[in-house]
Amino acid sequence: MFRWWESARFWIVLGCINITIPVVTIWKMHAGDLNRATALLTCWICFPLFNAVFLFTTRSWSHRSEPLGTSGKIVLVVALALMAALGTTVYLNSYALKNRYYASAMSDAPLASIRPARRRIVVEMIRKRAASSKEYQAKAAHFRPITPPLYSPESFGGTETMNSTVGQLQHAFDIDASYFDDLKQSDAEFREEMEQADPQYLQSWLSSPNNEEEAADSVFAMERHWVQSVHDLYQYAASHHQSIIVRGGSLTFSSSQVSAKFQDLERASVGLQQKMQSARAALVKKQQESAAKVSD
Repeated sequence: MFRWWESARFWIVLGCINITIPVVTIWKMHAGDLNRATALLTCWICFPLFNAVFLFTTRSWSHRSEPLGTSGKIVLVVALALMAALGTTVYLNSYALKNRYYASAMSDAPLASIRPARRRIVVEMIRKRAASSKEYQAKAAHFRPITPPLYSPESFGGTETMNSTVGQLQHAFDIDASYFDDLKQSDAEFREEMEQADPQYLQSWLSSPNNEEEAADSVFAMERHWVQSVHDLYQYAASHHQSIIVRGGSLTFSSSQVSAKFQDLERASVGLQQKMQSARAALVKKQQESAAKVSD
């Protein structure tokens, strides 16, 4: 039993060492703390060093437990460290290649100097998207929370307040729509140019899981549908404002029929909002995960 525990402890600690090194190295590279060359150097220094230190410190265990011969242990440790180092190297090199388009897009290199044509077209699209995103973020920075808050009892406190609430939402949606139109335009231009330059690559791009265009279309359609549902709700409330009373921070209705219809519209609108927000969060997560997955 004691020998079994000594052997298990040896391999558990060894496994932790050879898992921790690539995890930390890759994490540091993703965080931007290490470039590819430094990450590779770190990898090939740490694997031999840490495994050698581990072997040296465990020599004292040999006289108590020898599940494997000393030479057998050394061979297996070296083999495991070598495989882990090679696997980490392959990943680091692959990650660097996948970021080549983005590195070109973020550089100051003129488009005319970028070759081949396929790379230039992709870089141009990335730059257009980045410019649209920057413009959108600048506009979004001036957003103010809708006042009174959407769906709050206070937002139904009179036709003027209702119109103002819907108007604020519509203004935000118009900015979203403008940004979406810019993205659609850049996608259309990308497809047209790539169809001429490299149709095969275009097909692989469109079929790639990294292509979020269809998901983005779906999210925007949901947003449009939700905004329309808000219009419907507040227009109905405005047309029946005499039957809707804000009292004590809550709504009361003088007509059960108006109350029932109002609640149906509100429930549907809130449901669409939640569905749209979930779809948008999923899209953002997917974009973050695949931001570096454009192959060359």
